[in-house]
Amino acid sequence: MLNREDKFNKMQPAKVVRAAGQRNKMSLWCFAWDMDKAKVRCWYQHRIPLISRFP
Repeated sequence: MLNREDKFNKMQPAKVVRAAGQRNKMSLWCFAWDMDKAKVRCWYQHRIPLISRFP
């Protein structure tokens, strides 16, 4: 964020950006299944950690 604050204007991130920055274990849940002739053969799932580029 650019530092262009003065005594009249104050810059701050949106509430959703602040809330996301406070969470330390954010992840993405990915899932899929394997089918064979309209029958589910296998279920795959994995959680992928999300890494923030901004401090």
